[in-house]
Amino acid sequence: MSGDYGELRSALDRASEKTEALLTGSGRLRKLGGKVWVVDDKPDTADALVIMLTNEGLEAEPVLGTASAVAKLRRGNMPSLMLLDLAMPNGGGNAVLREAPHTFPVVVLSGVDDAEHALDPEHRARVTDVISKTVDPEALVARVKQILGR
Repeated sequence: MSGDYGELRSALDRASEKTEALLTGSGRLRKLGGKVWVVDDKPDTADALVIMLTNEGLEAEPVLGTASAVAKLRRGNMPSLMLLDLAMPNGGGNAVLREAPHTFPVVVLSGVDDAEHALDPEHRARVTDVISKTVDPEALVARVKQILGR
């Protein structure tokens, strides 16, 4: 997994060069609209993805673990898109999907070799895409923007 983090860190370094172009006169980032939740039980992974998405003009927040994601959903908080790690403790991505309404896209972002088969059958139709954590970070950002229509 440390290789995955290293790849994300390299992408963050490249993306930080783009940040200047996204700044407005007030010094605040211009957002492309809609909040992306990065649901992962590993804070380093979640934070790296959030920084990468934010540097590309997307509003993103880390949601650390299954219980946090389920609690936010039960309180009625909804993202515009959810990047969801499948393999987490306490039921993982499948537990989060049981609580998630069909009002926003969900992209499973997983280190599980055969993530599609790890999804409970009733959730397969609910998932917009399944992407490996080893995906090129720029390709991941492009896919998120495509799904959000940006």
